[in-house]
Amino acid sequence: MKRRTKIIISAAAILTALATATLCLRHYCINVQPTPTIDFGEKIRQAARDPRNDANAPLYPVFTQVGDAFTDHLNAYRDCMADAWVNADIDNVLTGDATDAECRAVELQFNYLVASGAFEATTVLPQLTGALRTYPQHQPLIETPLPEIGATRGMVRFQTYRLAHALQRDQTPSAVAALRESLAATRIFAQQGLLFDVSFELAARKLLCDQLTRSISCGHVSPHTARELLAVLIEFSDQYPLSRALSIEQNFALDLVQHTYTNDGTGDGRMITQRFMALGDPQAKPSAWTNVAGFFTASRKSVEQDIQSRYANRAAIAALPFHQRRGVNMDPKRNTIESLSYALVDIMLPNVHAVCAQEDRSTLSYRTSMIACALLVYHEQHDAYPASLAELSSLLPADALLDPFAHQGTFIYQPTRTGYVLWSTGTDGDFDHGTIARFDMRAFKGELNINGDILLFPQ
Repeated sequence: MKRRTKIIISAAAILTALATATLCLRHYCINVQPTPTIDFGEKIRQAARDPRNDANAPLYPVFTQVGDAFTDHLNAYRDCMADAWVNADIDNVLTGDATDAECRAVELQFNYLVASGAFEATTVLPQLTGALRTYPQHQPLIETPLPEIGATRGMVRFQTYRLAHALQRDQTPSAVAALRESLAATRIFAQQGLLFDVSFELAARKLLCDQLTRSISCGHVSPHTARELLAVLIEFSDQYPLSRALSIEQNFALDLVQHTYTNDGTGDGRMITQRFMALGDPQAKPSAWTNVAGFFTASRKSVEQDIQSRYANRAAIAALPFHQRRGVNMDPKRNTIESLSYALVDIMLPNVHAVCAQEDRSTLSYRTSMIACALLVYHEQHDAYPASLAELSSLLPADALLDPFAHQGTFIYQPTRTGYVLWSTGTDGDFDHGTIARFDMRAFKGELNINGDILLFPQ
């Protein structure tokens, strides 16, 4: 056979092989699909179950109905006001940063909620502890709509306003109801176990307790009311550990893997890059040819093992006390190739130090409000404030006196001629004799210690 003929035949064979490979690759890219087989929603439910309130597990629809009904009242007021509607920021009103017009707008809205019976429906919330969310099967958990979070967020804000409003008017039953119902709602979310549930609980508890402490500082709380509120705070003082949420959260991440990776029948597979690129943007339509990149990413089995390892590491860090946790690295650093191979893992992993910092701030606010209430009760009983916080031991749980930041444990308490001053050591763990710690976003995220103290009371 002539040389030229051999070259032509070889070239034809190569072109045929390339065409065949291209067709096969095109078929793969266009038709590749995940094959989810595990109901991670049910796994989350089982991990979130609380034996103390297991009988209430089916009541989550009742919980969502309460939030929906409250939202309906808010929307009805907006429709009623029509062009006169003023979009006032209730957070600014609660912190005292609102204009007179905003304060008046929120007050009118609150009065409407009271008159329309919006708060009558929320009385059932403490009876729903233990209610568990259900998740649809065969749908990525990340795409599950959770409107109850937004509805409950609005409800808790107005309950916080209701708390402040009642305390200013010495309406003890209304103040106690507002606090109990709000804390009950946040506990229901915390039990679900996902990080955004826990984050909501931490933010809501801080909002409520900061408002209560401000009201005590302004002299709006009587000793009788303080005693009633303290009982509620003690009732809801126990929290699910953050390490629990991080352990449960890995199921959320593993569910995302099974919806963005193939399965070769042995539990292994490759990333479907097209689905990965569309995460968080339903309108995105990446080219099917992007699925070729899946061959260059880590395998499904490797990604799942990486998720389990890194979430376990985060759960262990979250279980540490503040000053032991501070210097611990979350994960070994990846090189550039590894960062690309494990891109899905890295976008899902939470910053455990930031989440823990949020928990520390929430704990600080909660314990401050407990101590402030207990000091009012003590003052009524003894006609004087105690010489030290140790004298409150009969009124408070033991851990209520512990400063989450302090090396020595307890808050700094200084009686004065007219009252008292209460300090936290701040993130450096040492009392700096009243030098106020400056605000730093890195410290706020749990990434840095700042010298100085935090003034907790008076506010």
